[in-house]
Amino acid sequence: MARSTRSGFTLIEASVIIVIVGLMAAAIVPKLLAFTRSNEARSFVQKLAAIGGEGRELAITSSKPVDLEYDSTGNQFRLHTLDPEGADKYLDTLKVDSELTPSRFLIGTKDSDPGSWKLNFYPDGSSDGGGVELTQQNNTLSLYVDATTGIATVTQDQLPDTTVLTWTAGDYIHRATS
Repeated sequence: MARSTRSGFTLIEASVIIVIVGLMAAAIVPKLLAFTRSNEARSFVQKLAAIGGEGRELAITSSKPVDLEYDSTGNQFRLHTLDPEGADKYLDTLKVDSELTPSRFLIGTKDSDPGSWKLNFYPDGSSDGGGVELTQQNNTLSLYVDATTGIATVTQDQLPDTTVLTWTAGDYIHRATS
């Protein structure tokens, strides 16, 4: 009696393998997407801190004021200065992560609207001070720039209460931008 050898899979075996691969994909794909979104958010936070530092450094090295402004039409932050002829010169831009919404703008100790928010960095390393809050569902991310040092920090919290950060003699004197 000859024994038959069979090669390949039966329909049931193939179906079981397809179901197992499908279950594995269903478990892995959402985690990969969340990981990718997490990396994008982390990258944005690093770039947000960097653009604040870059504004300060450019003001110091160029010996002229540089401002960080929010462009609501492009949903982006822009570093801006004036060239020697007095024309606008944009130095860098940072597109806001699509999952974040700018929600509060602060210049010095006063709230500002997005269209007029412009945080100045000066050649001496100081700034107007202030920042911006960005929200995502129940989470808040803030860029805060210290007025005295011009140093930008990013935190996963609301902007600090600036009324306790000013001198009792009053607000800092606004510096000329020329």
